[in-house]
Amino acid sequence: MFYLSIDFFFFIRSGDQAERQRIQEAGGTVLIQRVNGSLAVSRALGDFEYKNNANRRPDQQLVSPEPEITVYPQDSTTNEQIAFIVLACDGIWDVMSNEELATYILGRMNITDDLCDIANSVLDMCLYKVCFELFRNEKKNFSVFFCYFSGK
Repeated sequence: MFYLSIDFFFFIRSGDQAERQRIQEAGGTVLIQRVNGSLAVSRALGDFEYKNNANRRPDQQLVSPEPEITVYPQDSTTNEQIAFIVLACDGIWDVMSNEELATYILGRMNITDDLCDIANSVLDMCLYKVCFELFRNEKKNFSVFFCYFSGK
């Protein structure tokens, strides 16, 4: 069976023009590509200390919880099937490429059906990379979710 990994994502970073403008209008700054020189992402579910301006809507705060949504229709004329979809925070993508992560997950799926074990293994691999490889001493957040689609 042949698998292809496809990038269906793009990063929304604080340095992007629209994000920078929203941050500045909320009274913040973008320094070294970070919100107020600290937070690497400009959209997040947590980070409430960046969302405490009562005079602004949630999507107008320094850090917005509003997601960017894009719809990718599946081509029903081909025989291609989606094996799984990965949702992960920026820390995962900072240390693993899309292709590397897809290959890693597929390899683990050949060993076990336990999706929790596979997710934990992905997190362990990312932690290893931060502790022992190129990203030493960097602070990273890791969260990963993937949805497996069983064959029909």
